[in-house]
Amino acid sequence: MEEKTQAQDQIVDELRRQIAALEAERQQAEQVARESRQYLTRLIESSPDAIISTDKEGNVVLFSEGAETVLGYRAKEVTGRNISMLYSDEAGPRQIAREMRKRGGSVSCFESVLLAKDGNNIPVLVSASAFFDEKGDEMGTIGFVRDLRDCLRLLYRQQVRLLWRQGRGCCLCLATVRRKSETDRWYRS
Repeated sequence: MEEKTQAQDQIVDELRRQIAALEAERQQAEQVARESRQYLTRLIESSPDAIISTDKEGNVVLFSEGAETVLGYRAKEVTGRNISMLYSDEAGPRQIAREMRKRGGSVSCFESVLLAKDGNNIPVLVSASAFFDEKGDEMGTIGFVRDLRDCLRLLYRQQVRLLWRQGRGCCLCLATVRRKSETDRWYRS
């Protein structure tokens, strides 16, 4: 009988060691997961580009600080709403989705236009990917959006300089003055 009790005690002790080892592994895995989430959150929030993620229905689930800066919306205004609200029409998100399907689930440097909260159109480059579950069903998308306004302003300035160098600056200047006076007239009337 004593041998049986010793054997049972050994089994119980071994089970306790295994449970303790499993608990330590679980705690370590949770710590790694927490650190990974913190790292990814810092990475997303430090990006000057807009980062927007949707679920499989196209509803926004992530709207980064960069997205807030570029588009003027707060994350809470957009989260849970359909991505189409960020476009002037339904064609924008459909066009990106179509390109993603054509290219195997992702698109890179795709030119598009987003609609800011103030109603302005924002020219952007979109790089996006769909992500899938283990069965291959689409779970949603993640998009990285670069605001092109500064690039386009710089390009315009370079074109103006080039025109001046080529002796065509006078025509550009007159066209600008004429356009400004017409604009002023529209605002006054």
